[in-house]
Amino acid sequence: MQTKYSTLILLFLLSLVALANALAQSGGVKTETAAVSLEELRKKGSEALFNLEYDAARQEFKEMARLYPDDPTGPEMLATTLWLETLNQARRLQAAIYSTQSFYAGTEDKPDPRVVRDFRDLTRQATQLAKARLQRNPRDPKALYVLGATESLRAAFAATVERRFIAALSSGSSGVETQRDVLKLNPNFHDAELTIGMYDYIVGTLPLPVSDPLSLW
Repeated sequence: MQTKYSTLILLFLLSLVALANALAQSGGVKTETAAVSLEELRKKGSEALFNLEYDAARQEFKEMARLYPDDPTGPEMLATTLWLETLNQARRLQAAIYSTQSFYAGTEDKPDPRVVRDFRDLTRQATQLAKARLQRNPRDPKALYVLGATESLRAAFAATVERRFIAALSSGSSGVETQRDVLKLNPNFHDAELTIGMYDYIVGTLPLPVSDPLSLW
């Protein structure tokens, strides 16, 4: 049971790293003419998000998605907002919750199907937009980064909201591998480096029965 706790804490920490990186990079996939407006929307939305003002954050990110429909960071940040709002409503924003047996034993609080549907729609949209950018330029590290961050976000939602732990491990590992590909394109892409470093550090602290399977993905 302790290994299960450690595994979920790994996923939770990775998801927070992905969130921080997404906030830092959310204006990253853009043109020069869009830079100022995207950065302003990103800053306002991020400040609202960290202040737990989810409606205000959602308004900024919706505007980002409306003004720049080809940019994947709008739907990515909307999905992040929905995820954090759901955790806050369920009082699951504290990492200590994920080291208690009650979290794993509880099955009565099923996620709202509408929330799950909306989250999947947003992450699907972000993924499609990021892949469209990569089709136009396969060596675009920023688009690839958003793709990996979205996959990590799926892992976070699966573990902390849906409690689908195996699916979460798979998505989390896939997201980190995508960040490794980012570094192959740009070794100085520090946000991808941070995500990988955190992943490798935490996996190194897990018991062997957990860390060995993770290393194979």
